[in-house]
Amino acid sequence: MISVIILAAGKGSRLWSITKNEIPKCLVKIGNRTILDRLIENFVFNGITKIFVVVGHLGEMIFDYISNNKENFQFCRVIKSENFSKGPIFTILDAIHLLDKSEAYLLCPSDLIIDPKAVSELLKYYKENKNDLLVGIDTKTMPKGATVLIEGGIKEFGTINKFNFSNIKGNMDVKLVPIVIFSRNFIKYINLAVELKNTKFIGAMDLFNKDDNQIFYVNLTDYYWFDIDNADNLRKAKQFLLKIEDLENEGVYK
Repeated sequence: MISVIILAAGKGSRLWSITKNEIPKCLVKIGNRTILDRLIENFVFNGITKIFVVVGHLGEMIFDYISNNKENFQFCRVIKSENFSKGPIFTILDAIHLLDKSEAYLLCPSDLIIDPKAVSELLKYYKENKNDLLVGIDTKTMPKGATVLIEGGIKEFGTINKFNFSNIKGNMDVKLVPIVIFSRNFIKYINLAVELKNTKFIGAMDLFNKDDNQIFYVNLTDYYWFDIDNADNLRKAKQFLLKIEDLENEGVYK
């Protein structure tokens, strides 16, 4: 059984021009549905019925929204993170300590818009291979921030060589899609990252990789996804999704 952990505890300060710090950014609407609605629908569509939303800043609003829409969120449980202000990895630990012992966890931020078919691909490869750490990559998105190096050509499914945290990017650098699946065996690296004062999940991934463990990837380049970090990301997601939904209503796109 895979449990989903949705991280919804941060302040989302880069979207305050839209939210005014009055609502969590996962409750911003695209069309007539919030970002959170779309994410939950995605996981339910893919057959996942254990979904945990971890809240912190403005968490009461998310709790109330889910409580007042029980029909749409029947598979959701809200967990309050006591340590979210220390960084995302502390939010993850707070959740794991309270969850049932699932076989594996699918982790993503609450501001992610992603093609349901991309989630299907990720789940398919996990079920076939039972990897301890499985990530998505995108070869078309500009490789900024922390990237991964892949040698020998990009495949549909393969392994990552190492991480690149420098600002200098080469031809082997590719962008990570912010959605991963990890097994219970990986949790010790989350704890180790905290001990070493890392605040981000990618710190635990790097430690896992340096300990001679293989990180597997699924190539999600052909699928859409938007990480709604700022107003420009939101604008692009709206333009794309509303156009797709118009085409679906006309029976042109399925």
